[in-house]
Amino acid sequence: MPSFQELQKTLLEDVPVEILAECSDSSVAVLATFADTFEAHSQFTQDQAREGLSNPPLMRLLGFERTQENLRLTIGATTYPEFVKTRQLQVEKHERLLRLANPLGVCCVCLSADGKLLIEKRGHTVGLYKGGFHVVGGYADLTHDVELDQHTGHWEPRPDFAILREIREEMNIPTNLSVHNLRPTVLAYDTTNQHPELCFFATINLHSREIVDLARQTAEFQNINLLDAEVECVSEFLKVNRAKVVPTGLAAMLYSLHLL
Repeated sequence: MPSFQELQKTLLEDVPVEILAECSDSSVAVLATFADTFEAHSQFTQDQAREGLSNPPLMRLLGFERTQENLRLTIGATTYPEFVKTRQLQVEKHERLLRLANPLGVCCVCLSADGKLLIEKRGHTVGLYKGGFHVVGGYADLTHDVELDQHTGHWEPRPDFAILREIREEMNIPTNLSVHNLRPTVLAYDTTNQHPELCFFATINLHSREIVDLARQTAEFQNINLLDAEVECVSEFLKVNRAKVVPTGLAAMLYSLHLL
């Protein structure tokens, strides 16, 4: 079995994804804060709500710092239409976080109670990566994925709330009862569509068939593939399907290997 460094080099070569920060240490926590007071974001949310729910305000990644114990994220506000406008702009690497919308995506590699990973084959009606393989995910939303800090009295962004919400919405899973050991694994950047994605890993205390049955009651997470949660099996899947896996999904699965 090749080392992780060898797998990383093989699997990420020529794939349009950049690893911004690794979170392989189990003690790493994600600490996200707004760049300014939440009042500005609250007004932004209200303004966007008037335009309809089709364009909810999203978290925008303005900056990040990986310290020994934490991954610190600085968050602003954006929308999906702004993302569509800016993702085709040709900018220098050091200008990405300054000039692009950079909505913060979230995704999660989910491990079932019977040792299966749940991989979705995306449909042909989605906006990006039609027919590609990915794990459950979406965008961090400023209307739902925030929490009032009882000590400071300030609102704080919670990307972990975002991925739990996506699991509930896309897979129909009661996250307060069934999802455990949620932890970040990597902050990756899709260099084709120019947006960051915070990847997580979690265990779900349900049999894979129960999860599939629950997910099929929704309209979003339909074409599910069950993959044996073994390093050799996942590595082979990624090698064979490297060109078909969504770039940030590939990073998410790769950086979850040490947890299997």
